[in-house]
Amino acid sequence: MISKKVIFFILLIGSTGVLTSAYAEPSVTIIMEKTTYTYCEKLVYLIEVSEITGDLAIIHIRDGAGGSSSAIPIPIEKLLNPIPSLHAFEKDIFPLGQYFIDVQYLGIETSAEFNLIDGAQKAASDFGKFDNNNEWIPKAYTGSGYGTQGFHYKFDNASDLGEDSSGEGHNANQKNNITAADQATDTPTNNFSTLNPLIEQASIPARYTVSEGGTKQISTADGYGCSVGTIGVSKGKWYFEAQFNSDGSGKHFGVIDEASFTTGTAFVDGISPGQQAYGVSIFKNGGINIDGSYVPSYSFSSFTTETLGCAMDLDNNKLYFSKSGTYGNSGDPTSGATGTGAIPLSTAGGGTWFISKGG
Repeated sequence: MISKKVIFFILLIGSTGVLTSAYAEPSVTIIMEKTTYTYCEKLVYLIEVSEITGDLAIIHIRDGAGGSSSAIPIPIEKLLNPIPSLHAFEKDIFPLGQYFIDVQYLGIETSAEFNLIDGAQKAASDFGKFDNNNEWIPKAYTGSGYGTQGFHYKFDNASDLGEDSSGEGHNANQKNNITAADQATDTPTNNFSTLNPLIEQASIPARYTVSEGGTKQISTADGYGCSVGTIGVSKGKWYFEAQFNSDGSGKHFGVIDEASFTTGTAFVDGISPGQQAYGVSIFKNGGINIDGSYVPSYSFSSFTTETLGCAMDLDNNKLYFSKSGTYGNSGDPTSGATGTGAIPLSTAGGGTWFISKGG
C-alpha cells in the first residue's frame, strides 16, 4: 500500500511539473492544394497558424531565379486561412518553371514550392485572323499539341457533341434533349439564330417556354405570346424556317424590328409582331399583319403543320413568306430592288430585325 501511494505521488508531481512549464513555439504552415499548375489556372493554398494576433501575414511569390513579387499583406482571421488568387497564371507574366510562396507571420518565415508547367497557352492569331474587311474570322489551328488542359471540340459527332478531338480526352458533358434533329453546324461564319429565352413579354412570361437549345417554343396558356431570335440583322439577305406542330388559331411567324421590344408595346401587352409598328407576321389563316395593318390574304391558304419560310432582303427592304417551299404572292426573293411579290419592310424603327414566332 505504501509503495503504491509513493508511486502515485511521484507521477502527480511529474505531471504537474510538465503542465506548469509547458511552452509551444508559434507555427505557420503553407498547405498547397496542388504543386503543379498550368496557364489559365489560379493558385490556391491555405495558411495554417497556431495563433491569431491581429497581425498581417506578408506573402511574396518568388521565381526560381530569385525574382520576387511585391509584398502582399493578408489578414489572418482564422487558424486555417484559404488564400485564393484573384488572377489566373498568364503566359506574358509567368514564364514556365519553379516558383515559391514565401510567408512571414509572427516573426516566422516559411516557404512552399510549386511549378508552372505545360506552356500550351496560344496566341489569338493561332485560331483567327482579320479578313479583307478587317473583321475577325476563325482559322484552323495548325500548331503542335493542345497541352494537358487543352481540348478541341469539332461538334461533328451527333451522338457525342462534347467529344474532344485533341487526344487529351477532355470530353465535355452535353445538355439533355439535344438530339441530332436539333443540331446544325454553327460557327462565327456559319451562324444560326435560335429562340432567345432571355427576352420575354413582361406581362405574360408564363404563356410559353423555350427549350431544346432554343429550337422549340411551347405555348402554355391562352393568348398571344412570341419569342424572338438571338441574332439581329440590318443588312444582307437572310432566310429562316419554322414549323408548327399543332393547330392553334393564333399562330404567327415573322420578324420584328428592335424598336418593337425596346420602345414599343409588343412585349408589354402580349400582341403579336405586325399588330404594331415595326413588325410583319403571317397568321395561321394566311393573312398578313404589316406595321399594325391587317391584309386578309397573301396568296396562299392557311397553314397547319407545314414548314414556313421567310426570306428577308435587307439590302432592298423586302420580305417574302413561303409555305412548303412555295412563296406567296408569286414572290421571288432574287428579284432585288424590283421586289416581285414582296412585302415592304419599314425602316422607321431603325432597321435591326429579329425572328419572331408564337401563338
